[in-house]
Amino acid sequence: MDAARSGRTDLVVQGIRAGLPVDLCTDTGDTLLILSAYHDRPETVAALLDLGADPDRSNDQGQTALMAAVFRHSNEAVRALTARGAGPAPAEYPWPQAHATRS
Repeated sequence: MDAARSGRTDLVVQGIRAGLPVDLCTDTGDTLLILSAYHDRPETVAALLDLGADPDRSNDQGQTALMAAVFRHSNEAVRALTARGAGPAPAEYPWPQAHATRS
């Protein structure tokens, strides 16, 4: 996890190739991809995506790697995630429903 936070792409890739799950997560559901995106590590984000990380997996609060990248203003990570199909929000995220009233 620390390697993902600090942008040690080489260690992250080495760990995954040695058998760690690409979607390994913390006790709060933050995946390696979410941590890399949140800490503005676009190279690590791209490497994780190349290794098959799920771009739409969310943590326990419903936050995705794309949300983390947008929050941190990481344009490179946003581009990498959206190029791999990351959506604006997972389907299970509890967005409030907008109700329009017509007269």
